[in-house]
Order: sequence, then structure tokens, then C-alpha cells
Amino acid sequence: MASQVAQQEGGGGSGGLFVEISGTGVLNSAEGTSGLFIITVSQPTSSWTVYRRVATFQALSQHLSAMVPTLQACPPVADNQLEAAREGVQGWLHNVLLIPGVAQTPVMRNFLCAEANLPPPGLDIAWSKGSKSSFDDEMEMDELFDSC
Repeated sequence: MASQVAQQEGGGGSGGLFVEISGTGVLNSAEGTSGLFIITVSQPTSSWTVYRRVATFQALSQHLSAMVPTLQACPPVADNQLEAAREGVQGWLHNVLLIPGVAQTPVMRNFLCAEANLPPPGLDIAWSKGSKSSFDDEMEMDELFDSC
């Protein structure tokens, strides 16, 4: 199944917000290993990547459920089953972003923006197939700079 992309239309002509879980990773640190999701966030004029541990998704779910009591909880994810759980978590995130006003809340803005483009030290990445962020085609350096 192709990866789902969450789209939230912004108000005031600000354009769309596109959110995709583009990969998974394992963070190796002194505290041990933990799984995380790699999230690509795009707007019409910019895009960035954020790295979120599984526990961060659970915390986001709890914060948002206090604001939206009918919100379904984020599916549970085991650190060793990240890729298998990716589509379910992507679907949950997609549904959350469709709720009016959620994308503009401070907790969601922090989740989607804080520490953008800063991969944590000790991260091993596994890009998902079909993701916008995966690089399947290799380009020779000469091809890359032919137009210069």
C-alpha cells in the first residue's frame, strides 16, 4: 500500500500542510536503543524533517485527547516493529490533522516543527519505500553539475 500523506488545508491562504512518515530509525544512546519515526513536513514554500521517538507519539496522543475527547488514541508501537506499525501511525496522524484547528495548536506545532532537520546522534535510518524522502536513483556528480 502506498504511504498515506496527511494534508491539512491552512486558513487565510497559507496553503496546504503535508505530513508523511517517510522512514523509521533506531536511536542508539547511552540509555539504550529506542525506535523513532522520521517525519517529512511540507508546505508550499518549504519542507523539513523531524525525528520523533515512539513515546513522543504516545505523549502527543495524550495531550490532544485532553483537547479532543473523541480522539482515538495513537496505536501502540513496539520499538522492534516500527515498519509494521508505520502505516497505522501514519493513518492516525492523518486523521488527527484533519480535525479542524489541531494543526494550529502549540502541541502539534511543536511536534511538527521543533528540532527540524536535526537528526539525533546515534541514529540508524531505514527509509520507507515510496517515500518522497527516499533516494532510489543515484546520480553521478558530473550529471548533477552539468547545468552549471
